[in-house]
Amino acid sequence: MAHQSYSDATQKKQEFEVQAPDGRVFKGLYCDPKLDRETLPAGWNAYDIRHDDDGTGVFCTLEHDYVRVNNAGTFFLEGEIPELREAKSSVNFKIEPEEWLMAHGVDPDDPDPELLESIEPCPEARNDDWEYNFIS
Repeated sequence: MAHQSYSDATQKKQEFEVQAPDGRVFKGLYCDPKLDRETLPAGWNAYDIRHDDDGTGVFCTLEHDYVRVNNAGTFFLEGEIPELREAKSSVNFKIEPEEWLMAHGVDPDDPDPELLESIEPCPEARNDDWEYNFIS
C-alpha cells in the first residue's frame, strides 16, 4: 500500500479525536491511507489504526508503528500521545458489543443464531480502553 504525504492528507481535513481513559483528549486529523511520517512537519506525530481481523472496519488499536496487516488509517496530530512514545506501543479502543454485532452484519434486536455462531465474540471493553470520534 502506498503512503500518502502530509500535504495530500491535509487537502481534505478529516478531524478526529482520541480520548484516554483518564479523560485527556487528543485532537488531530485522520486519513485512510498510511501516512508517510517523513513528510510530517516538525512537532507532529502519526499513529496507525488497526481494525478487526474480520475486516468489518471496527477500530481495535492505535499503534506507534506502521500497521501492515488490518490497517484502518492514520491518526496524526501536532504533539504526541505519551503512552505511544515507544516503538511497538499500542492502546486498545473500546468496542461496544452492539457495534461489534452490527459491524459483522448481525441485527442486535433480531440476531440470526447461525450468523452469531460464525463471528468471534466481542473483545470485552476494559477500564483502560481508549475511545475515538470523528468530528463533523
